[in-house]
Amino acid sequence: MDAAQYAETHQRLTKLWHAQQPGGVAAGLIAHVTENHWRTFLIWHEEDLHRQDDLPVEGLREARRTVDRRNQLRNDGIGAGATLLALPRPDAPGHSECPGMMPDRLSILVLRDYHLEEEALGTGGAPKLDS
Repeated sequence: MDAAQYAETHQRLTKLWHAQQPGGVAAGLIAHVTENHWRTFLIWHEEDLHRQDDLPVEGLREARRTVDRRNQLRNDGIGAGATLLALPRPDAPGHSECPGMMPDRLSILVLRDYHLEEEALGTGGAPKLDS
């Protein structure tokens, strides 16, 4: 998978998940990319909840705890994803982030782009999430 394929997958899933809950996915790299994007998707919308002006203090605390738990799972998955993304050459130089960060960064960029477009067009609306 290259960056364009990651981005296309994230864009397709973001649109789908705003309309319906996800189902199962295949194993391997695509499962990792999808699971990471789902976790980021949930965090994005949970953070929207705790930005509400009328949220009571206990609701704010619970939203923050939920974001923290989901973020820890996301970070654990990023580390695990590094084993699925082999370096192109054994002697390739290291970088400041592990390969598992690439799909994660693209996930965040796609979600940001989707929600900025919603805001610009006035079509926003939070999805109903069970998880």
